[in-house]
Amino acid sequence: MHRIFIGYDHRQPVSYSVLQFSILRHATQPVSITPLVLKALPLHRQGLTPFTFSRFLVPHLCDYQGWALFLDLDMLVRFDIHELFKLVDDRYAIMVSKNDHRFEWASAMLFNCGHPANRILTPEHIET
Repeated sequence: MHRIFIGYDHRQPVSYSVLQFSILRHATQPVSITPLVLKALPLHRQGLTPFTFSRFLVPHLCDYQGWALFLDLDMLVRFDIHELFKLVDDRYAIMVSKNDHRFEWASAMLFNCGHPANRILTPEHIET
């Protein structure tokens, strides 16, 4: 089962619901979808959104094992999300779609949670 984490913002509950629905509508296999609700996480730091920093907790939340996907909540999935997981490459700690706007690289991230480079992503490190 593929693990998907969605950044949650209490100001945009409809966006979360639409993204979750779009994932489930096209998925051909079971998925695990977890909203990153800041008050339920071992982190207090936030930036422009409540999930600006909590997105980097994904490897920790997965006990540093396997692959997991993080998505900003303002997205819409129009294909089977399992196709994205077919692209994983164990050589990399994280996979993103690069474009001219570096700020947007963190909007969709495939984390190789077991990669040694991701061990630094602890709640304490992210908090500071």
